[in-house]
Amino acid sequence: MKPLVQYLKTNDDVSIAYYTAGEGPALLFVSAMYSHLLEELNIPWTRGVYERVARVARLVRYDPRGSGLSERDVRDFSIEAMVNDVDAVIQHLDLRDVRVITNAYGFPTPIATAIVARHPDRFTHLVLLAAFESAPAILVEQVTALLQTPGADWRFVSESISRLAQGWDDAETSIFANLMRQTMDLDGFKRFWAAATTWRAEPFLGAISIPTLVVSYKGHPYFGEDQGRRLVAKISGARLAVVDSPTAAGRGAQMLPIVADFLGGSLAPERRPRVPPEGSPGTAIILFADIAESTALTERLGDAAFRAKARDLDSALRNVIREHAGTPIEGKLLGDGVLAVFTSARHAIEAALACGRSGDDAELPLHLGLHAGDVIREENNVYGGAVNIASRISGLSAPGEVLVSETVRSLARTSSGVRFEDRGEQALKGVGEPVRVYLVH
Repeated sequence: MKPLVQYLKTNDDVSIAYYTAGEGPALLFVSAMYSHLLEELNIPWTRGVYERVARVARLVRYDPRGSGLSERDVRDFSIEAMVNDVDAVIQHLDLRDVRVITNAYGFPTPIATAIVARHPDRFTHLVLLAAFESAPAILVEQVTALLQTPGADWRFVSESISRLAQGWDDAETSIFANLMRQTMDLDGFKRFWAAATTWRAEPFLGAISIPTLVVSYKGHPYFGEDQGRRLVAKISGARLAVVDSPTAAGRGAQMLPIVADFLGGSLAPERRPRVPPEGSPGTAIILFADIAESTALTERLGDAAFRAKARDLDSALRNVIREHAGTPIEGKLLGDGVLAVFTSARHAIEAALACGRSGDDAELPLHLGLHAGDVIREENNVYGGAVNIASRISGLSAPGEVLVSETVRSLARTSSGVRFEDRGEQALKGVGEPVRVYLVH
């Protein structure tokens, strides 16, 4: 991902850096701190999220005043000034039907809620990550004390703030501390901090009427459930989700499927493949996924725990499929298989590999198989011999492997960017002739 960074001017003549990537509905990330358009892409987690967004939507990123690639030498960090930065981006790009997501750690919440309240007709969804209504008093006291420590340098302050925000035992805190130092210098942060501690989201919450998701960290002193509940109580129809992990990477991995599920069908509807009308045949690339050794896992985990993990994975896989321009078939549920259809072999292979990673992350490895052929759609399901072959190929794969038929390999070999290992002809149950299959690398 190599974005083209451009610049615009706000109404108070501050230079703001921004870029867009991808096509489709606009998804705007709002930041207050930890914002540097290029440096943040060196963090694998952040880069991965932005690349996934850009495949299904128009990603819009900007650096707020005083940080990153935007004009650094500024004095006005009032909430009005910060909102004007976002407003300038929206007006310059003429963004409409925008989905707004805040970068984590609280302070973007007043900015995002204020801009949505200012232009209610331009936004469709709001996601507030690690949000609070205003900076908790204990956080203000701790950071202010750090800034007043005699002889404290920027490295000491940034490392300490990152550990306060993310947890003292999180090995990745230095990554965010380094990003913080790239974002602004110590004097700039002191000016920012003096203003940010006065920001309040409360005046804007009652004016928000679009679907809103608040994500909080379980047990966190600054971004915990209590802060999230206070926000949800004041936003009409808002939902609260709580993630539970001691590390930033773990929380991020839990948040991603929750946010993707919330945005769901609002992203890139125009890129969803056409499924043949009910009862009529049509050609499709068929993906079949099933949990490996589900009986043994059920015995080890217990039925209730296994079903809960399987449901979470089922939701994650359907989001992955949609992100890769596929259509998950709602008539199929994990346990008797996740079934999806695609119009592109390349998209289907990319989706299968991503599904495999999701299964591994959930500690529920998957059998994955792909075939191409005619299908018939009836009552929110698809049928046909091609579906049966995809299922049988899936059953041949080792946990985490992706196997494809000769047909899929032929369709994808010039465009998929992957390598195929010939596994030879295989006799499939219920299929008259052997089918040659390939392992995807």
